Amino acid sequence: MFEELLALAERSMANFSSSVRDSFGASIISEVYEPMLGELKCLLEMEETLMAGMAEIDRRLEEIKAIGMQKHE
Repeated sequence: MFEELLALAERSMANFSSSVRDSFGASIISEVYEPMLGELKCLLEMEETLMAGMAEIDRRLEEIKAIGMQKHE
């Protein structure tokens, strides 16, 4: 989800940057685009960490289920 937003924001910044000719435009890049890209990168990292944690929980639940089935056999 955040990967797509990050790519879209990067393309938007690149398009905007190509037409910047003054300090006002440069300030938009440094004060709007760059912080936004930084936040999106952080959100992407958090999403990846969350997904890895969820996968670990699922794996452990499967292990617990397998142990429970062995006890009932």
